[in-house]
Amino acid sequence: MKQILTFVRQNSTMALNKYSKAVTQDPTQPAAQAMLHAIGMTDEDFQKPLIGIASTGYEGNPCNMHLNELAQEIKLESTLKLWWVWFSIPLG
Repeated sequence: MKQILTFVRQNSTMALNKYSKAVTQDPTQPAAQAMLHAIGMTDEDFQKPLIGIASTGYEGNPCNMHLNELAQEIKLESTLKLWWVWFSIPLG
């Protein structure tokens, strides 16, 4: 995982917050920014890209019960940006 993040940092020519800055840096989005402040984001955090990690992990299925742990590990390994983990409803 660390090798992938290093590669992204060194070889990326596109701004990593290309899409999230539409919410975090647009002065016409004060309500969205207030919600982000309410969950603990700082003004400095608004300059960072926002990344969501979707996990289909589910403790009731041995085939994918490890995915929630994997999502948390990815979140903890990164110091590059802000991460949130979303858990979805398992299908199957």
